[in-house]
Amino acid sequence: MYEIYEKLLKSRGLKSSDVSKATGISNMTFSDWKNKNSAPKPDKLSLIADYFGVTVDFLMGRTDLVICPICGFGNNPLSEQSRVEHDLFHKKFVLIKSRYPFIMKYSDAVNERDKSILGIRSFDKSIKEKKQLFEKYLMASFSIEVSRDGFDSNLKYEDFCKREISQIRADWAIPQELIDALADEYGYSDYYYLNDAAREMAQFMFENPEYKVLFDASRKVSKEDIDTVKAILDKFKGAD
Repeated sequence: MYEIYEKLLKSRGLKSSDVSKATGISNMTFSDWKNKNSAPKPDKLSLIADYFGVTVDFLMGRTDLVICPICGFGNNPLSEQSRVEHDLFHKKFVLIKSRYPFIMKYSDAVNERDKSILGIRSFDKSIKEKKQLFEKYLMASFSIEVSRDGFDSNLKYEDFCKREISQIRADWAIPQELIDALADEYGYSDYYYLNDAAREMAQFMFENPEYKVLFDASRKVSKEDIDTVKAILDKFKGAD
């Protein structure tokens, strides 16, 4: 333990007297540990670990990594390169969390995503409950994607949600009613449509509920069919 403690002192440019003042552990106690006249007790180890921002396991040499409780990055406090990498990752994490407060650490996001999927595909959930679970899934999946990109991505949450919802297909667990409820709130991604004409027509019908019956069909039809439908709609609009 004391060897790692000394390395931490050296890496931070500190002396035992600095730690003693901050923690209340006497210099004599540190001297006894160094000379192996006594072993540190758990409460003292916790004070030292907290002071250096590490864990007791790291201090005792049981692990080389310390997982940041805020961003989830695993770093070696005795490695300058590791500390620099953590600082950079941490700053990016804090920045994106200021924009999207729901952002989670990678491990937490994976667990939340998997938990949400299980809930969505269960038999005993209502549409409302599944919509809430899907929203949790979206937040967790977004956290995973931006984390994998090192938080360097310019991906917007709104665009991410549209993209994810555009890929949903109705089945026994995800009824069309749920997809429609999600689409009403988040919309659909442009790339989902075969061409600009299909996208434009689909958007028009999405914004005008009276044409809802044609909305799904508009996604995969040809340009000629789109033009025909558009001409009919324009005629009806003109009649108004």
